[in-house]
Amino acid sequence: MQSGNWGRFAKRPEWSDRLTRSRLLSGFAVDSDPPSTSPWRFPFTYRAVQELFEIFSDEGAPAGLAARNDVHRLGLWYRASNVFLFRTDGRLVIQRRHRSKDVWPDAWDLSVAEHLKPGETFLEGAIRGLREEFGIEGVTLKALSDEIRCRLEVPESGIKAYELQVCYHRVSDADLACDFDEVAAIRFVTVDELEAAIRTSPHEFTPSLRDRARDIGLFERLRNG
Repeated sequence: MQSGNWGRFAKRPEWSDRLTRSRLLSGFAVDSDPPSTSPWRFPFTYRAVQELFEIFSDEGAPAGLAARNDVHRLGLWYRASNVFLFRTDGRLVIQRRHRSKDVWPDAWDLSVAEHLKPGETFLEGAIRGLREEFGIEGVTLKALSDEIRCRLEVPESGIKAYELQVCYHRVSDADLACDFDEVAAIRFVTVDELEAAIRTSPHEFTPSLRDRARDIGLFERLRNG
């Protein structure tokens, strides 16, 4: 997530100084100079805050940190966790992505699809995603896959999303406290409903949902118990 409004951090110089020194530890980078009309005269260059991703080589070796925009612009590998959240009656929770998203806005997506923070494991990212987007805490997740390599390119927006992903599974009837700044809507769908909808209207679903369901044999697994 970005903050283009750098001025809201500049009420006191020492706040901005502390933010600048700690940006790598908190998982954020800097990407633009402040306006010359700033009422403060800082002894350093302050820049707008941008999310940092841990990046990896084509062989999967750690390669440092890069800002989110650069990762998507250059096609750098980064990590993400996916969660398929089911109710006890067998319906899958899917979410509609917020229209402000830079990749696949308004499309129906997995229950949770979370970019990992620097130093975070796949499991930690999945658990955090459930907590932040649905308010579900203290859960145990089952891995549905080993690490999957996923390349997605959207030429019209200049985005190259190259993800190393792991998928998880959870059955829960917990109340969902949705974060509607992140989630536009949710639905509970049966396996047959979802498979039919993907077949007839694939453009309404993210490639992550369509492809991961195929890669892990989700529909077949559920039908076979």
